[in-house]
Amino acid sequence: MIVAGDTEFPNNVIALLAARIPTYCDSDLDVGEEQLKVYRRELRTSDPTQAVGIFPAMKRPDNTSIEHLSLEPTLKRYSVILQTIVQDTDEAACISVHSILSNRLWRMFYRDLPLHMGLTALAVDVDNTRERMGRRGIELQRYLSNEIKGTYIQTSWIECWFETETVETS
Repeated sequence: MIVAGDTEFPNNVIALLAARIPTYCDSDLDVGEEQLKVYRRELRTSDPTQAVGIFPAMKRPDNTSIEHLSLEPTLKRYSVILQTIVQDTDEAACISVHSILSNRLWRMFYRDLPLHMGLTALAVDVDNTRERMGRRGIELQRYLSNEIKGTYIQTSWIECWFETETVETS
């Protein structure tokens, strides 16, 4: 039976993102104020009025990267979704807060030094191989807005990608 322990790709990346988001996105809050909620799953309409969901979407091996005497592709590309939701009865406030939140997440992904250092250090050693973090980026960002019974809802979907390299260690 598998027992819980350290997470592997892509969930180790998700754990690091989830740890950084409150600090980066809510850095201007006073102690005791309600913080942005971060979930390691898709968001639900029952979630708090400001929330971020992070979850894996896809793993795509690069079959052209299979090296001599190996059966496994050396390069793999993962997709991870950063989903946001902001709900408010004031439409202008909802739009404003969501625009700030979604742009902070975008900037964090590219510019946050602690996140960069943590991501570049990620590696998984198993079966005489090491899978380690390589390049990363954002594929696209989608936006959606709605109003349900007097509550305005703004949401976005940031599709991030990252590549890993698997090499033999023995």
